[in-house]
Order: sequence, then structure tokens, then C-alpha cells
Amino acid sequence: MKSATLIMFLTFLFTACEQPIVEQAPLNQQDIDSLTNNKALSCVPNSVAHESCSEFKPNALEASIIQTCSNDGKSRMSTQCLIKSCISGFTNINNECVPQSCTPGTKYTATCTNEVSGASIAT
Repeated sequence: MKSATLIMFLTFLFTACEQPIVEQAPLNQQDIDSLTNNKALSCVPNSVAHESCSEFKPNALEASIIQTCSNDGKSRMSTQCLIKSCISGFTNINNECVPQSCTPGTKYTATCTNEVSGASIAT
């Protein structure tokens, strides 16, 4: 009787080990918001943590959510996903990485002779 129980137990273990590993889909912004604002989560009182969220900001090189723990350690306050830097060729305007229309610090010359009456040359 004991050997039958042992065989059933070993069969169960081997069967359980053969179960496929289920990969979880990446978190979306709504998932992050619900996790970071969930008051059931505990945290170190008055602590501040930075979590990457650049995958939610197109063309962002670095972006993060800043989480601040409450005084009692029972809740977290989170900022929106804030862009720190954009990939080359993009600039941060209103927390969005937008294509640069020019190179910062570069001077450009444009002809405006048609706009100045009586001018033969104007730039």
C-alpha cells in the first residue's frame, strides 16, 4: 500500500513539472497605474522610488514614474510617466518626444527679399 502511494506521489510530481510555463504579457500604462495607486500595497514610509516607463513613451530614451510612499507606509502616490530624455533627432516638448525641426544652436539664413519692399537683398 505504501509503495502505491509513493508511486502516485512521484507521478504527480513529474506531471506537475511538465506543465508549461505561462509568460505574462508586458504591463500597459493602466496596469502600472492600478499597481502604483493600489492602497493595499505596503511600502517604506516616506520613501521615493523611480520606475522606468520609457516603453510607454514613443521615442523616449529615458522616462520614469516617481512613486512616493505615504507617512504610514500604506499607500503610494505616483506621477505620470515623465520623460527625462529622447532618442537622437527628437526633443521633449510637453512630455512627448517630437521630431526636431532644426539643430539647437545652429543659425540659418533665409532670403526674404520679396517681403521687404524696395530691397534688392534681404536675409
